[in-house]
This record gives sequence, structure tokens and C-alpha cells, in this order.
Amino acid sequence: MASLKEWLPFAKEQYKRARQLMDVESAKDPVNEPFKSRYEAAKILEALKEKLNEFEDSFSEEEPLNNATLINIVIKIDLGINSIETEEFGIGEQLLISALNIIEEKFSENSSIILYKCIALNQLGFLWSTRAEYETAAEHLRKAEESYYCWRRQENRENTTLSLMDAFTSHPLDSCKNSNALTDVEKTFTQSLYFLAQVYEKLERNDESAVYCKRTLRRQYESKEFDAVDWAMHTSTLSQYYATKNEFENAAHLIACGRFVLNNHLSNIGDDDERAKRAKADLARICVKHCLMLLEASKNSAAPQSPPHSENVEMLTDDEISAIECKIPCKIVTQFDDARTVFLEAQNYVNQAKEYYALDEHASDYVDCVQDNSKLYRLLAFFETDSDRKYKMHKRRVTMLQNLLSEINAQYFLAQNRQMLFELGETYSEMGDILILQTENKQGEELIAHVKKINVMITKAIKEYIAFIETFKDKSKGELPTTFDEEMVKPILVAYFSIGRLHSKLYSSDPRDQLRNWTSCEQYYKKVVEYTERNPQHSHLVSEELSLVEEMLRLIPRKLSLLLNSTMY
Repeated sequence: MASLKEWLPFAKEQYKRARQLMDVESAKDPVNEPFKSRYEAAKILEALKEKLNEFEDSFSEEEPLNNATLINIVIKIDLGINSIETEEFGIGEQLLISALNIIEEKFSENSSIILYKCIALNQLGFLWSTRAEYETAAEHLRKAEESYYCWRRQENRENTTLSLMDAFTSHPLDSCKNSNALTDVEKTFTQSLYFLAQVYEKLERNDESAVYCKRTLRRQYESKEFDAVDWAMHTSTLSQYYATKNEFENAAHLIACGRFVLNNHLSNIGDDDERAKRAKADLARICVKHCLMLLEASKNSAAPQSPPHSENVEMLTDDEISAIECKIPCKIVTQFDDARTVFLEAQNYVNQAKEYYALDEHASDYVDCVQDNSKLYRLLAFFETDSDRKYKMHKRRVTMLQNLLSEINAQYFLAQNRQMLFELGETYSEMGDILILQTENKQGEELIAHVKKINVMITKAIKEYIAFIETFKDKSKGELPTTFDEEMVKPILVAYFSIGRLHSKLYSSDPRDQLRNWTSCEQYYKKVVEYTERNPQHSHLVSEELSLVEEMLRLIPRKLSLLLNSTMY
């Protein structure tokens, strides 16, 4: 019988074949045999494992870094990974734990096989995350992180760290000096950070998730082994987390890093690459969202504020990045001129996005772009002090939303259709409020014409809110459900509340018209109360509106009584 040393070259070739099947060929497997290559790889690994048992005497207690022990660990890890990939999760878990137990028993004070340990821990972290056991997943991944930093503190790492293939050489510690073990450890640790970012997000530990995302992206960039399009999008998407915390300078820096990498990628491959063109449009949309959040934060700031204290998240340093960053708005605005600067920059991004997301090819994305554009006008109008210009901005919103509604299939884009109908109701209502404020400067015929205009705006607002509510009717019965989905309860009841309030704002000198308007007001307010009485579990969703409605319903009967009396004479 051949010795272990004589068997190693054959074992090494067989192991290479198994890895080729797992890493490359499995991606080409047909749909009806999705695990064909992995099953073949498992047979090769099982055969190696069985043969290894014949060399029982080679499992030296004195020299743990012997081939038999190392190969045993490697095979258990790969069989474990393969089992997880073929959905044999329990078997995969047992194999990975078995490999880790050997590592803990024989290598607790030796970091030479740190790569083996981190791979096994990463896979257990991944496995437990697929089971939605995120705390357990995080425990395994934190162990991988701790093990990595212990290894980093070791001297002479380049001469003592083994790759997986080193297990199949007769003198592992000699061959490791020429292997890619250090690079493989760094890649594996980057994967640990990536998994931890995902797990912390699932645990709603968002600050930690963001930190680990940033660390992952920086390491990917430094390794020079990353997909430029994916990296640019992930980095720019991370910016939105910081924007939600009003850390707009950090957000702008991350967007600039994303644009820098994507621009360099486009300069190398040209502008015809479809995936890169889409990424360019998506990055422009992220910039639009950034500007929207900046204007929204500015709107909600009663006075100029210093940016919240936060850790600097500098990802990359480059003069070109700084040049890009300085063009991205990141300061809270308080004046119209400053808000307009942000608005115009955002408009530029909207137009960039719409160059790719045309209505006839990317309808859903195009709809989102138009909706974002409407929001930009709404936020700019907040900073406008001239009522006529404010009114025109809202009128512009109405035009773009109505044009879009006429171009899309309302049933196919039901969610967006509802959003736009509700927004039109809000917009007409705001236009009516602007006109109401202008009545104090009107007299005579001008006042009469102005009042008619107010009533037109209010009537249009009511019409849009009613159209919004009617989209929830059962088509076969033509009736609204007695209970709405929880996420839609507030919009629908706010629509009822708004319709009631709008009826109370209608102008008329005829008491009979006033009586009808206030009766309609009461009816719609009652719809809010009646729904919450039928569905008390939803009352907390509209607690503020419900309080106002109940107060108004106590006052309206007296108003109706007075109007009724006035119509009798």
C-alpha cells in the first residue's frame, strides 16, 4: 500500500478537480439538475476522506501540522459547504462543527490554519442567517473576526499561514511561503465583514451594519479585486443611510466615491455597456433621493443647525473625489435661493436618470423619477415666500402628475396610481389654501372670481381623494372592504378626513349650500370614526386625526342647527 506521502500528488489533483466542479462547473449545471456538479464533487471528496482513513497512523499527536490532519479538516469543510449548497443543511452544519472541533483541539495555540477556521465560521454564520437565527449567526462571524485579529498580531505570518492547497504538499510550512494564503485570509475576512453587515441589518443594529458595510467596501477597493459597477452602487446606496441620519457630508462623500469608481470604469469600457449605463442612471436617482432628504431635513429644521456629531466615514482620498464631492449639496438650507440651488442640482440628476429610464422601456422607474420630481417642487415651494410663485410650483406638480397618469396603465401601476391620486388631492388642497390666504386683498368682482377659483381647487382636491379611495373597492361587489390592509389604513382615513375638512372650506353665500357642505363634512368625519370603531386595532394609526375628528363632530351639530334655522326664513 502506498504511503501518505506517495498518495499526496494524486489527492491534490483529485481535490483540484472537486474544487473545479464546486467553484466553476456548478454554475453551468442545467435547471433540471441544479446540483449535478456538486454531487460529483462530493463523491470525489468522500473518496478522498475514505482513503485518508487508511493512513490512521499518520495523524500524529506530536506534529499537528501533518498532512492527514490538515486534509481531514479541509475535506470536512468543503463537504460541509457542499452540503449547505445542496440544501442538506443539517449534514453541512455537523461537518463544519466537526472541522472546527479538530481545529480547537489541535490548533488552539497555533494560527497557521486561520484560513480554515474563518472559512468554517463564515459558513456557519451564513447557515444560521438562512435560518433567520441572526444572533447565532453573528456569534460565529464575530469569532471569525476575533480570530483574524489574533492572527494579525502574530509575527512571521507570511511564513506560517497555510492555504487549503498547502495541506496536500509534503511539507506544508515550506510550501506556504510561496502560496496565496495571506491573500486568501484577507478575502475571507472581507467576507466575514460582509456577512456581519447583513446580519446586523437584520438585527436592526443599523449603525453597526453601516460600519461593517463601509469596512467591507474599503477592503474590496484596497484589494483591487471588485466589480466596479457593484462597488459604485453599494457605496452610493450606503450614503442613503447617513442621509437618513442627517449626516449629509458623509453621504455626499460616499456618493462621490461611487461616482469616481463608476466614471473610471466607464472611461475604460466606454458608454455602450448596458449594465454600466443602468448603474449611471441608478446613481443619478440616488443623488435625487439625497437632495430630497436634504430639503426635507431643511424643511423640518426650525433654525440653522450644526450637523450632528458623527464619525468621519472617509472611504477614499483623491483630488478627483473631492472635486465630485464639492458639487453634491450637503448643507442644511434656510433660504429660497439656497433651496433652489439644491433643487436645480436635483433636477439635473432627474434628467440624467430619465435619459436611461424612458417610459416605453422602463415604465416603473420612469414613474418613480416623475414622482421624485414632483416632490422636489413641493419642497422648493415650502421655501418660497411669494404666494403666486408658490402656487405655480404646485400647478407644475399637478401638470406632471396628470400627464403621467394619462400615460400609464392604472391597474398595472396600481400602487403608483394610488400615490399620485393622493398627491394630487394634497396638491390641489395646498393650492386652495394659498388662494384662501390671498382673499384678504380682494374686493368686489375680483373677490367673487377669486372665491370661484378657490372652490374649483377644493372640488378638484375632493375629486382626487375620492378617486384614490375608490381604487380600493372590490371590483365584483363595487364596495370597500370593512377592513383595510394595515399599511393603507392611514392614507385612506386621512383621505376621508381631508375630504371632510375640504367640504368645510367651500365658499357659498347660500345657507342651503353651506348646509350641504357641512353635512358632507360631518359624513366624511363619521367615516373615520366608524372605521376605527369597527377596527379598534387600527385606531393608533390615526390617533391625531381621530382626536381632531371627534372634536369637530361635537361642534358640527350646532353649526348645522344654525344653518338649518337660517334656511327656514
